[in-house]
Amino acid sequence: MLFDLYAPTRTSDSLEVRVRSASAGPIALSLADSAVELGPIGEHRGVHFYRHRFEGLSCGASFPVRARHLESGATASEVTSTLPSPPGAARLRLGLVADPHLSTVSASIDDYATGTRRLYGLAGELMERYLPRLETLGVDAIVLLGDLVDPCTPETLARLRVILSRVSVPCHPIIGNHEPWSPGGEELFHRALGLPSGGHRALSVNGVRLVFLSTPAPDALAPGSEQLRWLERQLVEAPAGEDIALFSHFSLLLHPCVQGHRNDGYQLLDNHRALLALLARHPRVRVFAAGHKNVPSRVDRQGVVHLLSPQLIQAPCGYDVLTFYEGGLGRITYEIDEQHYCEVARAAYQPLWRERYGQESHRNFVLRYRAS
Repeated sequence: MLFDLYAPTRTSDSLEVRVRSASAGPIALSLADSAVELGPIGEHRGVHFYRHRFEGLSCGASFPVRARHLESGATASEVTSTLPSPPGAARLRLGLVADPHLSTVSASIDDYATGTRRLYGLAGELMERYLPRLETLGVDAIVLLGDLVDPCTPETLARLRVILSRVSVPCHPIIGNHEPWSPGGEELFHRALGLPSGGHRALSVNGVRLVFLSTPAPDALAPGSEQLRWLERQLVEAPAGEDIALFSHFSLLLHPCVQGHRNDGYQLLDNHRALLALLARHPRVRVFAAGHKNVPSRVDRQGVVHLLSPQLIQAPCGYDVLTFYEGGLGRITYEIDEQHYCEVARAAYQPLWRERYGQESHRNFVLRYRAS
C-alpha cells in the first residue's frame, strides 16, 4: 500500500515534510521530540496528501522523521537535516523560475492523464501564483531562465507581460531554445520584453553582478562571437568587491541527471570547455545557473557552483530561492503547494520519481565560498 514520506524543502531552522497515502484518515507525524496529528489536505485519484512544516529547529542538525497512519498502521520514515547557519548577512535574494512554457491555453488538472510529463495548460495559473509567492519569500528580484513562452507569439508574450506586470520586484527574463522555434521568435521576444537586441545584459544589485546570457541555441557564445567578447569584458570590468552570477538556459557541464543514457546531446553550450576555463580565471564568479534540464542539481567546479533549476509544470514542479551571503551562497528549492499537480507529473517517472527531485544536498544547501 502506498505510504510515502519525503522532505522537499529544508532551511536553517525548518523542515517541510509531505506524506502521500493510499488511505484517507489521520496520520501521526513526528520529528525528534515534536509530534502532530494531521488530516489530509487533499486527494487526487486515490492518493491522499499531508503536509507540515516543523519550525524553530537547530541549525545544521540531523532529525529522524516518522509518519504512521492511525487507521491502517502503515509507517514511513526518513532522516533529514536542517541547513547550516548562513555565512554572514544576506546580500541578495533571487527567485529562479525555469521553463514555464507559457501559452494562451488554460486547462484543469483533470484534463491531464496521470503520467503526463508537462502540464502545459497550467503554466499561466502557476506563474500567476508563484511569482507573487516569491515576493512573500523576500526575494529582491526574479530571474526567468528561458523557455518562458511556447510558442513565441504576440499573444503569448502579451500574457507573459501581464503576469510580470503584477509582480512588484524586478523580473529578468532570458531566452530559451523554444522561443526561436517560432518564426521571428528571438527578435519578437527581445523586443516585446524591452531587452537589448542580442538579449545579453548585466547589472549590479546589492554587491552582486548579475550577468544574463542569451543562449537560445548551443552555438551561443561561439569563439569570436560578439557575446563572448562582451562576457570577457564583463568579467574583467565587474566592480571591485562584487560577486558575479551568470544565468543561462543551456549549461556548461553535464549534471548527474543528464549523464549516461540520459544524455541526449542537447544540454551543453558548444563552447563549454573554453567558457569553463574563462570562469576559472575569475575567482569572483560564484554561480552559473541554468534551466532546460529541470532536475534540481548542483555541481561545484573550480570555485563555481553550477545549478539547474526545476520548472513549475513538470516534476518536481518547483522553483528556487538563491541567496548570496557575505561569505557564501544558499539555495532552497520549493515544491508547489498543489500536490495533486505534482502527483500527475511525477507518475510519468515511476518507479524512480525521486530522481526528478535530485539529491537532497543539491536542492537545499548553504555553502561558504572557497578561499581565493
